[in-house]
Amino acid sequence: MGSQPVKQSIAIHGDYIAERALRMKNFGTLFWYEMKKICGNRTTQAVFLVLVFFSVMQGLMQVDMDKDDWRFTEYRKIDGRSLDDALLSEMVEAADEYGVRWEASNIAYMPLSEFVREVGEYGTPLAEYNAEKIYEKRMDRIEEAKQMCQLTEPEIAFWAQKEGLVGKPFVWRMQIVPQAMVDGVANNMVAFLFLITISLSGVFAQETHLRTLPMLQVAQNGWRSLYWAKIAAGMCFVTGSFMVVLGLFFVVCVSKWGTEGLDAAVQLLYPFSESPIEIGELVVILLVLVFSASLMLAGMTMLLSEVLRNAVAVMAVMLGGYVGTIALAHQIPYSQRLLSQMNDLSPAILVTPRVVYEYRLIRIAGHYLTAYQAAPMLYMGIAVALVLLGGRWYRRR
Repeated sequence: MGSQPVKQSIAIHGDYIAERALRMKNFGTLFWYEMKKICGNRTTQAVFLVLVFFSVMQGLMQVDMDKDDWRFTEYRKIDGRSLDDALLSEMVEAADEYGVRWEASNIAYMPLSEFVREVGEYGTPLAEYNAEKIYEKRMDRIEEAKQMCQLTEPEIAFWAQKEGLVGKPFVWRMQIVPQAMVDGVANNMVAFLFLITISLSGVFAQETHLRTLPMLQVAQNGWRSLYWAKIAAGMCFVTGSFMVVLGLFFVVCVSKWGTEGLDAAVQLLYPFSESPIEIGELVVILLVLVFSASLMLAGMTMLLSEVLRNAVAVMAVMLGGYVGTIALAHQIPYSQRLLSQMNDLSPAILVTPRVVYEYRLIRIAGHYLTAYQAAPMLYMGIAVALVLLGGRWYRRR
């Protein structure tokens, strides 16, 4: 008698396991069906191949010279030296008055001259700058930017602490390869916008076009398995595309140019940044931003595909919204702090190498985070919210 409940329990547990296995099998079938629909689309294939070609060409041609070019050898002559009066005096002696004409005999100092002119004022003779004046001018320009951004006292104190961690004097490094990597990663944000909108705009809209929605919704496990299979397929497609496209870029770029200069301070590329990071760290930051923003855009595209049920309308809204965000950035004054900062946190504005120039902070749980620290969490949170909202919408249909 006592063994009967045990047998019933085992039977129920076995049925549950069998049901779960069947559901997983059905989910896998739906998932691969949705993946085939996305990857089998001719337009998606064409755009993906264009991105692959674009990625390879970026890796090959982002640097406008060969690795063995004589200019590389010349630039290395001052590599590793402190940016001090001695180095600046050499530059002034080698260059013309304003640092605009360069020859083989003095081209080693050309990048340094461009740095000095960016920190100072164009049109000012190079001889008027010494190391002290360069560092003072840099801080003056930073203070002007902070005033324009209307930072609060805690934000000012935060950046003062970060500035104290920036090593000085700067150690000069050749930045040709790091600049190429930084620009190459950031350029993919727009590329992925096109890939995502074109490939995922029909994930749900096709159900209406092909009139398959009623048939799919009465299938075993109903709307739930179907919805999550579509979401999983869309997100996996974006993740896989990111790995292939950016992976190819780095393989080509590193194999052709190496990694020289990635350990240089980010201030050599963006002198008005107070983030105590290296250029290699900025490359990683941009990779995280592009990936998280791509997942958010994927969630947004699939939600619009559910709501609008028209692939062309989805693409119009996504691309129009991206361009509109850029246009708004020039119209919203910094005095409108909340609205301006929300707009500037969008991928269209933030996901660029100049993310290190965003001084406005975001406070979370009593801690201040920079824009590039908070944005990936924000993007992923929005992506999850969009997917959950889409699930409720899909269920009601």
